[in-house]
Amino acid sequence: MKSTTLLWGLATIIVGCSVPEAKADAWKVVPSIAVQQKYSDNIFFDAENTESDFISTVSPALEFSERTERLTASFKAQLDSLTYLDNSYLNATDQNYRGSLRYAVTPKANVFTSAGFRKDSQVDRDLGETGLLQGDATRKNYTYEAGGDYALSEAMGIRMAFNGLQDDYDDPTEYDLESQGVSVILSRDLSAFMRATTGRLSGSYNQYDQTKEQSFFGGIVSSESTYNVKNYSGSIGAERQWDEKFTLFADAGWRYTDSTQEFTQVNSFFSPPLVFAETQESNGSGFTGQFGGSYRGETTNATLSLSQEVSAASGTTGATDRTIFRGTVGRKLTEKARFDVMAEYYINTSVQDEVRAGSNVDEKTLRFNPRLGYQFNQDFWLEAAYLFEQVDDQVDDTVSERNMVWCRLVYQYPLFE
Repeated sequence: MKSTTLLWGLATIIVGCSVPEAKADAWKVVPSIAVQQKYSDNIFFDAENTESDFISTVSPALEFSERTERLTASFKAQLDSLTYLDNSYLNATDQNYRGSLRYAVTPKANVFTSAGFRKDSQVDRDLGETGLLQGDATRKNYTYEAGGDYALSEAMGIRMAFNGLQDDYDDPTEYDLESQGVSVILSRDLSAFMRATTGRLSGSYNQYDQTKEQSFFGGIVSSESTYNVKNYSGSIGAERQWDEKFTLFADAGWRYTDSTQEFTQVNSFFSPPLVFAETQESNGSGFTGQFGGSYRGETTNATLSLSQEVSAASGTTGATDRTIFRGTVGRKLTEKARFDVMAEYYINTSVQDEVRAGSNVDEKTLRFNPRLGYQFNQDFWLEAAYLFEQVDDQVDDTVSERNMVWCRLVYQYPLFE
């Protein structure tokens, strides 16, 4: 994926946000600012040399959104300026831009697209998504998605989407990541056979390319290492609205993974240059799926899920088999106060039978995050939170732990509502 694809995607979304239709239901411009003070007892997430620090973060943001009878569009830009009290060399300004657009072409057909750009450098930037730690190298992350859905009948619909991701690191020792994928979901209302139930068939293809280029001895010796992972998967599942409060879902399927690792080294000291090349190929298959449910009451909501997948994570090489247990509970304490708690457990392991030369990953990650929020009004709110994280690295035989507490104040000022 090229970064120009992202720029075109963001430009399309911004244009969609900036040209209101005559029958617009909502056109909003919302600037905001968030101020956060955080304490971490292990800023590097190191198993042995723990170092604590206070981190102040100021996050100005600007959001555009529009909603009409046929169009829903939004775009948000945010900067996160991080200042460390004792480790000022870690000070950084992260950037995050995200836009999405959905348009009803006909009463039966919709098209959608989204694109994003993020520049970050925090070691825990992907911990809440993959359960894996990163280095502190600056990364430019590009994402995009485009697709559509169509109602084949009153009971059946189809959805197709294309997606891409690109991670570029400023550190030559890190592997850059590029991925593309396509997914198709066919859904059908099964209420005639089972009350309030929707069945679905899904299939997907994802390709991941990880590349690292290095040079040594003033460029005399250069090397390129590439990992290519192709993953095919299919599943069958259903979702049932048990009653007004409970929803259950389950998907089960199979995946096939094909992997290739290529290494090339060129020594220009000799004439002609001395070239060494090696290629390894492997493949395998396994289970994929997700199970869970949700509860939504007047004052309490909760979710519980278990998922199993194979993907290539940024900062690693080869395929990673990932199992995720996740649970959340939220409760409205008063009209203005709310309490939420989240718990996650990740199991990440290398698919050794499929990628023999990739990163040897065997990690178990635990995250526990209670939060208390108070909303002074619809534009001004306060949050206090605690986060415990533990990473058990079976390969290095180390256990890293971290405790963090923070207080965050957010104020927004809607314009042109």
